Amino acid sequence: EASRISDLPKFMGKYLSIQIPVEPNAVRWNSLSEKLIVKLLKLFGSYTCLLVIVILNIVVIAGIYQDTYGWISEEMSPYVVTFFISLFNVCIPAISKILTSYESHSNETSFERSLYIKMICSRWINSVFVYFLVIPFTDRLTGKRSLVRMVGLLFISEIILAPLLIIFDPFYIYNQYIAGPRALNQSQMDSNFKGVKFSLADRYTTLTKVLLLCFFYATIYPATYLFCCISLIIKYKVDKYMLFRRWN
Repeated sequence: EASRISDLPKFMGKYLSIQIPVEPNAVRWNSLSEKLIVKLLKLFGSYTCLLVIVILNIVVIAGIYQDTYGWISEEMSPYVVTFFISLFNVCIPAISKILTSYESHSNETSFERSLYIKMICSRWINSVFVYFLVIPFTDRLTGKRSLVRMVGLLFISEIILAPLLIIFDPFYIYNQYIAGPRALNQSQMDSNFKGVKFSLADRYTTLTKVLLLCFFYATIYPATYLFCCISLIIKYKVDKYMLFRRWN
């Protein structure tokens, strides 16, 4: 190795560190001139905002589960908690994209990596680890609000509610059936009929969230293997349809 390095030509007395460049359309040209301290400050600000949002979500879920506000009965609280967890999982991609858009990245790979980290951390905490912070140890196996029941309801939500929210996207329905036919010119109508931008970070975090939820609680709830299998099959079918029919 040393002999091979010594055979390389030098530039102004130094060995150059040469890397394969990214594609021109993957370069974020507006962020190339940003200084390192500015990039770090933007990263710190975006991750801090995401942490605050996740903590607020945990506080809301804990308040609903413990009936702090006195609005929900003991029988209904597991369903409401599951709904809020699923709703926050749907909102996480939009929140992460808004926060990541304020960061400075030299290429799209770095942008997608930061987006993936935000999504996977917030979704893992919201879907898996939030139960350990909310549910008391004595209520994890038995009771109307037990951990086992909450995990089962969350899997049912991933099997039924999550695919329905993807298929019946309100923004897609509005653009296709309300805004599109009422456009004033051809360009506006064409823009309303464009598909939603596809994000690999969103789909990868959705799959890893279900897998982690399955393996994490499989010891006390073996039925998670069956639920996970059904959920992954449905997600595959829905993603295949959306990729060929709607997503851009």
